[in-house]
Amino acid sequence: MQQRRKEFRAASERYNPVRDSDKLPVYIRLADSGDASFVYKSWLDSWWVQNKDQFQPLFYKGHRQTIARLMEDAITVIACSDDDPNLIFAWMCGVRTKNGRLIIHYCYTKEAFRKFGLAKALLGYFDYTKGEPILCSHRSFIFRDIKQPYNLFYVPSLQQPDGVSKIESEEWRL
Repeated sequence: MQQRRKEFRAASERYNPVRDSDKLPVYIRLADSGDASFVYKSWLDSWWVQNKDQFQPLFYKGHRQTIARLMEDAITVIACSDDDPNLIFAWMCGVRTKNGRLIIHYCYTKEAFRKFGLAKALLGYFDYTKGEPILCSHRSFIFRDIKQPYNLFYVPSLQQPDGVSKIESEEWRL
């Protein structure tokens, strides 16, 4: 006579495309007013972590104004869940200038969704061509690692009110 198994067999977990795949089901869309608080908070908090030598209250107050000005003149693009547009994975704030230069002010990806190619997907919104120069107004921890493959140039003066117009002028020709 055959003995019955006494152990409990649990059913396998339901398939979760975010957890169980190399690729995310991503939808790229323009940011709307409902995204503003997340974009501001993630930008300020992640930039603060990289600039802790500054006095925090002044940093947050001053840089919030900088972010507001940059976002007014740029486009913020969101990478979100295909199923839920409110579930944001990453975002990028940038602009393609009249002279065709690509300026990226900031890009943020939630830690759990890094290494899925979201920043590359967001660059696609700006018609990025591999090898073309990208001017960056902010430099993050990973800047050094991705500088060469993405042809990044750190130009902190882009944070200034006249920064983009100066880059566009003939005297700043690249």
